[in-house]
Amino acid sequence: MGKLVVSRRKLLALAGGMALGAVMSGLGATLAYADPEASQETLDALSDAKARYDDAEAKLEEIGSQLEELGAQQEQTQQQVDDTQSRIDETQSKIEDSRQRIRSKQEEIDQKQREIQSAQDELGRSVAANYKTGGISIVDIVVNSGSLDELANSIYYSDKIAQSERDKIAHIKSLKSQLEEQKAQLEEEKARLERQKAQLEEQKARLEELKRQLDQQAADTQAKQREAQSVVDGLDQEVKDLIARRDAETQAAREEEQRRAAEAAAMANYGAGTPAITGSGLRERLCNAALSLLGVPYVWGGTYPQSGGTDCSGLMQWAFAQCGYSIPRTTTTQLAACRAAGHVFFDTSQLQPGDLVFVNGGHHVAMYLGNSRCVHEPSPGGVCMVSPLSRWGGIYALGFPLA
Repeated sequence: MGKLVVSRRKLLALAGGMALGAVMSGLGATLAYADPEASQETLDALSDAKARYDDAEAKLEEIGSQLEELGAQQEQTQQQVDDTQSRIDETQSKIEDSRQRIRSKQEEIDQKQREIQSAQDELGRSVAANYKTGGISIVDIVVNSGSLDELANSIYYSDKIAQSERDKIAHIKSLKSQLEEQKAQLEEEKARLERQKAQLEEQKARLEELKRQLDQQAADTQAKQREAQSVVDGLDQEVKDLIARRDAETQAAREEEQRRAAEAAAMANYGAGTPAITGSGLRERLCNAALSLLGVPYVWGGTYPQSGGTDCSGLMQWAFAQCGYSIPRTTTTQLAACRAAGHVFFDTSQLQPGDLVFVNGGHHVAMYLGNSRCVHEPSPGGVCMVSPLSRWGGIYALGFPLA
């Protein structure tokens, strides 16, 4: 049985689109890749969203500080309003007290006036008694007196009225005068309190207007706060979505990197352990044709290059077509072609480069390269790669579709 492989240089040339560098095992193989990351578009969008989020959050904090300051001013102004109202109530209470005291003084004055009137009446009766038998007419004395004082003086000088009567009248007059003076003072105090109350009412009105303005400012600021919070919430969700998108892209890039590393390792192992393909026979050309698609993505039912990729049986059909032969498209029909050509067998020791290896119940096909290696399109998400024959736990059938 012959052995058929490609050279290390040809393998690397065929895999040039895979962005890998490898020094083979005889020289100490190493692989180096950039750290997987999301697309630049996603990273830029995330950076921009974070910047806008930070700006919006800073604005929200600034509005919060303004609200705290307004709240303190509202509280202070309300306290001033309450204090002013307390002073108004206290002043009103004093005014009411002054009114009550004025009424009391007026009652006392009225009482003294009644006492004076009573004393005057008593004085008249006394004069009438003293002069009842005298030569002077009591009517003349009273009529000719211009006032009570003049009457008293007339009576006094006439020595007809008792000293006690004169003292009593003078005392009552003095009390009445004192009461009237006290009432005047109370009236003045009441007027002062009413002026003070009016000033307090004006002060309260100004404070209430200030409070109204502060309440309006607070309401406007709260509306701005709600709007800013809405912006922050929206940006927060946008940042979260972009972070999820970045993480998903990073994970996808990491998985792709791992897949490429595994593919490169498989290719390096193949190139390092097998002599170069030489000659120009059909089987050599079939293997070289299949290997030329290394790294081409798996596309189910795809036709290369129109679909940008192909599947396992499509790879086989394409390789034979490059050598001028037409074989069926699917694994089932390709196995049937092998049977029709009389080239179906099951002993892997009989394998030759270019033979078809049917696995997974006949649903997957690879091309044997020699040295227990095969080239194939693995599955969706993968690319054309070289794998060891031992990759598959059991062989369904082996064959060659040409007679």
